[in-house]
Amino acid sequence: MTNYNQYKISFKTMRCTTQFDTMLHHYRVSCLNSVRRLIILAMFVCQPAIADKNWQTVIFENDFIANDDSGYSHGMGFSWGKEPQSNINKLNLPDWLRNTAGYLPFSQSDSQNYTVSYLVAQAIFTPADIKTDELIEDDRPYAGLLLWQTNLQSFNETLSERWRLTLGIVGPLSGAAVVQKVIHKTISANEPQGWEHQLQNELVFTLSGEQVWRLQYGHLRRNLEYDWLGYSGGGLGTLRSELGAGIGFRLGRSLRQSFPSASTIPGRNISLPAAGPKNEWHLFLNVYARYVFNDITIDGNTFKESHSVDLTHEQLFVAIGGEFNTQNWGFTASVQDSSRQFEQYDENGLFANFSLTYRW
Repeated sequence: MTNYNQYKISFKTMRCTTQFDTMLHHYRVSCLNSVRRLIILAMFVCQPAIADKNWQTVIFENDFIANDDSGYSHGMGFSWGKEPQSNINKLNLPDWLRNTAGYLPFSQSDSQNYTVSYLVAQAIFTPADIKTDELIEDDRPYAGLLLWQTNLQSFNETLSERWRLTLGIVGPLSGAAVVQKVIHKTISANEPQGWEHQLQNELVFTLSGEQVWRLQYGHLRRNLEYDWLGYSGGGLGTLRSELGAGIGFRLGRSLRQSFPSASTIPGRNISLPAAGPKNEWHLFLNVYARYVFNDITIDGNTFKESHSVDLTHEQLFVAIGGEFNTQNWGFTASVQDSSRQFEQYDENGLFANFSLTYRW
């Protein structure tokens, strides 16, 4: 009788394991298909630019530095772009982007340059306690994002302007649950149990802009430069809507050449002009304040019922890091921390950003 009971328990365990493996297999296939569709879409809408791209960047972001999975837990992306041109009409743009570019309020000057880049990325957001499979009502919802972005930039020696269109999907089709489970299994971390409570599938978009001004430039000695930068930006869409402004300080070498890649988080915005025959480097410190009107990863689904918490509209961000470029290669590393992003819980806002760029 004991052997029979053991057999029944073993059979049930094996059946549950098989069912779980089958479900996980189908889920992985579904997520891989969604990634494949997004990449095909990106290749279609920006096909003319891919043929003559001049740089590629791999981006990795994670909150391992805080040893805490709450908030923005993990992100990764791949971006590519092409050599700047002195006239926007010389950029090999898709027709829809060329027609749109004519309506953008870019500044005009004799020294103006233009460039275009694209990004495919995934982002993962989780509550603090990932070990429970119950809904945590006073913490942010599980949310995964799979995004495609086009970035049209105009710049000269003192002003850089970017306009971005971001399209994507939030929900199970983002593949975030599978990615996080695989990563945690690989590093022997706690397996996230609450992804059944994640946001539902929904298309998202944001149209955003950013301006960077060089406020002051000088030398501390022959090969050591510094500059002060001013930032302003805003966005409108179902993904996030916001207005913000900030200030940054950079210290290093060849700051004029690397100015086009300056941003609140530089690792996400690489530009070809940072390449050069000599070693170029700089350290940076950015402080950025923004008012956020809506954020789907906190507010929950826009057109469907889902878990949500109360968004904190006033937010502050601090980023510190460095950038190094040598001939065909570039590397950026930074750490960012933020103030409270929603009312119910003071989550971790700390994460690290790394990007590796190859240019030719």
